[in-house]
Amino acid sequence: MKAHIINIGDELTSGRIANSNAQVISRDLFKLGVNIEMVVSIPDHNQTVINQLAYSTSKADLVIITGGLGPTEDDRTLQSVAEFYEVELKFHPEIFARIHHIFAQREKKASSANRKQAMIPENFEILSPYLGTAPGLSYHHKHYSMYIFPGVPGEMSFLLKTHLIPWIQKNYVCSSVLQNTYRTINLPESEIAQKLDNLDEIEKFAKISFLPHFPVNDVVLTVTDENNTVAEKKLQMAENLLWKKIGPWVYGKGNQTLEEVVGKMMLKHKLTLGLAESCTGGLIANRITNVDGSSNYFLGGIVAYSNQAKQDLLNIDQNILEQQGAVSPEVAQLMAEKARVKFNADIGLSTTGLATLHERDPKKGLVFCGISTDHFKKVIREVSLGDRENNKLRFSQFALGMLFEFLKNCILEIITQRH
Repeated sequence: MKAHIINIGDELTSGRIANSNAQVISRDLFKLGVNIEMVVSIPDHNQTVINQLAYSTSKADLVIITGGLGPTEDDRTLQSVAEFYEVELKFHPEIFARIHHIFAQREKKASSANRKQAMIPENFEILSPYLGTAPGLSYHHKHYSMYIFPGVPGEMSFLLKTHLIPWIQKNYVCSSVLQNTYRTINLPESEIAQKLDNLDEIEKFAKISFLPHFPVNDVVLTVTDENNTVAEKKLQMAENLLWKKIGPWVYGKGNQTLEEVVGKMMLKHKLTLGLAESCTGGLIANRITNVDGSSNYFLGGIVAYSNQAKQDLLNIDQNILEQQGAVSPEVAQLMAEKARVKFNADIGLSTTGLATLHERDPKKGLVFCGISTDHFKKVIREVSLGDRENNKLRFSQFALGMLFEFLKNCILEIITQRH
């Protein structure tokens, strides 16, 4: 089954809002084995909509339209659909009565403009139940089917799940689509591609794709097969090959965040963490505490942004700050050690750097991350050339990545030393 998704609205083509509906529809239909051949956003313009309908109905088995079902003058979707099919818009009193009821529940009165939402093109079926004031619609031609949904995300999602997906499952043989996402760390997209130099070997079993989204680079394996058991075997074989090539750089699967993975490792081994942050401004602590159960391993953090704060809160010697500079491996190491001791934690973690690129400083975009235990210490040096906000996020990723690598490689040593 080939599908076209048409999202209508000036707010989409002007960039005022993100097209989240296309993402949701594509994701849910992809899982059913539907081939999403086109996703397009077009303005609320009659002839543009008609032209798109002419193209999509000639190419696709399924045409999905969202948006333009409201009561205002610029909501023209149904008028355009009626013109395309050369049919009349028919008034449905039951829809208008429902609109009045919804407004009454809000202690308001529906206006005459809402009557427009009860004008439905002839030959279209009203999808009931539905949320909101605008119903969803369907039309089944001998060569294709069309579904029209409101642009409001919650209303669209409800109709998608209660009407379109069940219709597809009932009327089409859905392939089994299995997909695994592998989240990598400290590996740019170009290096991932280099390590996966022989893609044909993996693609005998699964389609491989790269999904960079700051600050993470994902590798995705997708298998489509009518037999679910066969699909599972193919995915496992592809994963085994992938793991041989980039396994050491994979920190998680699916939607796992680095802080979630690190948190599970800390919990599993009953370890505790103390932070000392400078250039990240508390972002690492924020990410860690976004994870449920983090209070079991995260003891606290200090944001020592200025040199004076580093002296007062972490007891960093003024001479070291003056001689080495705040952005230095020596200070990063001391910050990690002081954080560990101050919170009586198993592990101390620190960041010190210069997030901005606008200052005339040779250290701009530079960060040092330090880690400390009773018998282990290490500092890494990284450079990021993004804007201030992106650099802070990347710096926090460097630090959490350092913690992940330590936990993965040195966990037995720290547990042995603790006991």
